[in-house]
Amino acid sequence: MSTGFRLLLTFNILRLCVCVGVAVCAAPAPAKTVRVFAVGNKLEIRYADTYEHFRDKMFALVDRQLRASGLVQTGVDDVASHLWPTDPGAPELALVNFPEDVGLVAALIGSRGAAARRANIHNGGSEAAFGSLLLQYDPQIRYYANLFPGEQPIRYLLLAETDTFYRACYETFRDLARTYRVYLTATFNVAPARRVEAADAPDLVDLLRDPDEKTTRTYAYLAQSP
Repeated sequence: MSTGFRLLLTFNILRLCVCVGVAVCAAPAPAKTVRVFAVGNKLEIRYADTYEHFRDKMFALVDRQLRASGLVQTGVDDVASHLWPTDPGAPELALVNFPEDVGLVAALIGSRGAAARRANIHNGGSEAAFGSLLLQYDPQIRYYANLFPGEQPIRYLLLAETDTFYRACYETFRDLARTYRVYLTATFNVAPARRVEAADAPDLVDLLRDPDEKTTRTYAYLAQSP
């Protein structure tokens, strides 16, 4: 798969009426035109080392003017140039869809993911990578195992990485939607979470927050369910 491609569709959405009983029907709302994008990207380790590189990759996929980093291959189309008002013929509404599990690679971000990023077919591959992550996230795994007992080990790893996933994926895709004023879908396997401030729970934030950002980030994301 290429490191980026775009499928653009423009269509009308007609809000259908809702019938009450057998005879009453509300008038349909006016049809709205939406431009829809499907963004595909190859999962690569090279942009999974830092939050900044993960963010740069996703923004570069959306906007060709941000591709100086070389994270997207030459000649691939983008989203931004086909949005209103840059494209005067575009509708004001746009929906940008990223592929399934686009956030999976974010599990490898940071110093805790360094050994997992180095794993390949010659030194254990994915099994070695997951094994390393289980060791690196052990304090957070033990915290969530106490909070939500009886779950499977892989689920505890996903819970332990709640802060990493939300910091990388939620914040990146939230900012993309806000920056380009679009609706956006992106998937990553996480529990519902809430943001916790160090001023309110310093010990908890210190435990859950990525240690690489201990001096630069005053909050952490806490999973709310298993």
